Amino acid sequence: ASLSMAAATHRHGAERLGDAPAAAGLTELARKRAAQCDALMETMAASGLRPHAPSPDREAVGLVWRMAQALLSADEAAELVAESEAEERGVAEAVEAALAFDHEPEIRRLLAEVEGRTPAGG
Repeated sequence: ASLSMAAATHRHGAERLGDAPAAAGLTELARKRAAQCDALMETMAASGLRPHAPSPDREAVGLVWRMAQALLSADEAAELVAESEAEERGVAEAVEAALAFDHEPEIRRLLAEVEGRTPAGG
């Protein structure tokens, strides 16, 4: 799972939920994940690492698939929240795997931020 995919999933869920209480939370989580993705990609590139760019095709196919599932779901809100939760589990697994490698301190700090172990920006 990628941060950009998680952001797209959260954004889609918020749009579909409209005025439902969970929509605001998903919108904020989408913003946070997109900003974290940008910061991590910039830091990796500045360090000479070649970050894995998200595949627009993969993300588009995934979004279309999720939209189709939500349309068929009897409880669309629960389905959308479950999709966001699944993306967050994927992000947690990816961060755990990335932290197993020896990265420079700034990359480790950003990964820890994504994981929720440090406050944003510090």
